[in-house]
Amino acid sequence: MRLGIPSPMPLDYLRPEVHDLLMRDLRAWAGDVPGDGETTFTTSPGWGRVDMHLALLAAEAKADLLVVVHRARQPVTLVPPEREG
Repeated sequence: MRLGIPSPMPLDYLRPEVHDLLMRDLRAWAGDVPGDGETTFTTSPGWGRVDMHLALLAAEAKADLLVVVHRARQPVTLVPPEREG
């Protein structure tokens, strides 16, 4: 059992109740993000190497910037290379 939700968990998608709990906790953890523009939070299931999942998600979203926070809330900013026109 994880997050108070019984097993089994699907491997290829997040169950809606898991997604809702993760989004709630992520937004609470991040707090308000000051400034102009839009901040988007995403949850996604993944197995294996985290870096490959993050790179794939950023590419699929055509992200200009990916900020990863690990443990002590010290951000590591990954800027993708310029895309061809």
